[in-house]
Formats: sequence, C-alpha cells, structure tokens
Amino acid sequence: QIPAQRSALRKVAAVLRAMASQVTPGGVTRVCSGDTGFQPIVQINDVKEIPGSSTNADKKRYRMIISDGQHLQQAMIASQLGALVESQQVVTGCLARLTEFVVNTVAKQQKKIVIVLKMEVVHGPIPRVGAPAMIGAAPVERPMAPGVQPLRPHRPAPPVSAQQQQQHVQPYQSTWVQPPQQAQPFQQQQQQPQPQYGQQPHAQH
Repeated sequence: QIPAQRSALRKVAAVLRAMASQVTPGGVTRVCSGDTGFQPIVQINDVKEIPGSSTNADKKRYRMIISDGQHLQQAMIASQLGALVESQQVVTGCLARLTEFVVNTVAKQQKKIVIVLKMEVVHGPIPRVGAPAMIGAAPVERPMAPGVQPLRPHRPAPPVSAQQQQQHVQPYQSTWVQPPQQAQPFQQQQQQPQPQYGQQPHAQH
C-alpha cells in the first residue's frame, strides 16, 4: 500500500510541475514594461473585492495580485469580468491567461496597476509557483548582529625597508656602534744611540 501511495504522490507532483511550467517566465515584467502584444499565463495569488465599489453585482470591482513565479504585480479586473469571481472560477492559486489588458499609473502613488479587460482560466488552484516578490521592491538589508564589524577591503601592507628586515631577522643584535678611535698625538721619543759593535753602551747619568 505504501508504494502505491508514493506512486500516486509522484504523479500528483508531476502534474503540479507541469501546471506550474505553463506560467509565462518574466510575464509580469513584460506586462509592467508596457508590452501588450502577448498573452501571458499568470497565477492569481490573491483576489478580493474592492470595498465600496458598488452594491450591484454586475458592477462590483475586484483587485488581484498576479504572479509569474518571480514577480508580483497588483491588477484590477474590469467590471464585466466580475462574474468570473462570483462563479468561483477566478480564485486564489488558479492559472489565468490575460488576453487583453492595459497598464495605468496611479499619479498620487506613482505605482503601476494592470487593468485586465479579458481573461480566461486555464487551470484551477495549485500551490504557489516559485517565491515571487513585489516587482520594483528594494532588496531588504538585514541588520548586523551586535558587535559584528563590517567587512573592510583588504589593503596590502607597506613595503618593509632593508633596515627593518635586518632588525626583524636579528632582533637581539646590539645596535651599539663603536665610535672611531681618536688618533693619538705623536710623541717624539728620545732615540738613544745604538751601540756599535764591540763598544759598551754609555751609562746614563
């Protein structure tokens, strides 16, 4: 029984991978750049009704977050597509093809929002594809732990002179240098006459 369960789980995982592979890589980036000449398949990561939009079911407005597995982007569903949400076709986790859309910029917030005019659901809800982040979000800087100093670029040590190298090699060698000896004054010594052969030296008185 356990091998059969493992086989079934592998089949389910294979189906999920196949469904996830249908998501258009980089689709959100292309949409936000103004490229409207293609029909990307995205995952609906969230869908909610806009509060106070309308009490009429045909005019209710819904916002959603679309994902391409790498980036997230806020979007709004046109009022004529509200029935897809009411009928539970467009739900969180489903895959949808955006067949017609435009991109508007909110002047006050300087943010882009995708207005979906036409779309079709290609698959029901599946687990979240990838680990997407909101497009244009700045990278989060993690605070350093207390007491940890930031890394500094390595700087080479200054060159060591020959004198420093000699002192490093011979640390116990005395640096005392004997001063030059002063020349002794020349003293004339009285030269005594040398006795000649056969003569006795004269005694000094």
